Amino acid sequence: MHEFLREMNQTVLDEYDTVTVGELPHTPDTKKVLDYVSARDKQLSMVFQFDIVDLGQGREHKYHFEEWKLSQLKAIVAKWQQFIEGTDGWTTVFCENHGEYLALPSPTLDTYSPNQTKAAPSLATPPTPPRNAPPQPSSSRSCSAPSRARSSSTRAKRSA
Repeated sequence: MHEFLREMNQTVLDEYDTVTVGELPHTPDTKKVLDYVSARDKQLSMVFQFDIVDLGQGREHKYHFEEWKLSQLKAIVAKWQQFIEGTDGWTTVFCENHGEYLALPSPTLDTYSPNQTKAAPSLATPPTPPRNAPPQPSSSRSCSAPSRARSSSTRAKRSA
């Protein structure tokens, strides 16, 4: 994998001002993560670690809920925040993404508690701006990569 990531950067991405993000589930060893995100090695800019979203997942079956303590969450956040100290790497800390949920741990509504069932729509609905709020620029609506149009204009500027 490392060989392919290096090649991808050397042959394609080094020509552009890009940020690359990878996913490293089930990779708790910070030394192995640093192999991917060290700026010196030019593989990935940062990675998503799944330690937080794995909280509460069953050992034998992912959707079999297991109790967890706040101290476990704090330890995970501290681990990945401290990971970058003294390194040339970067990582992220997140609570949920498109396929991993912490707020509602079970995939089916029939297994939710009454409180979870009531909370589910509000957790799954993006906030609505106030009626008189000015329109937001498109860049503030998402933290994902730039749109193709923006990337193309950046390429055009560089080639000029």
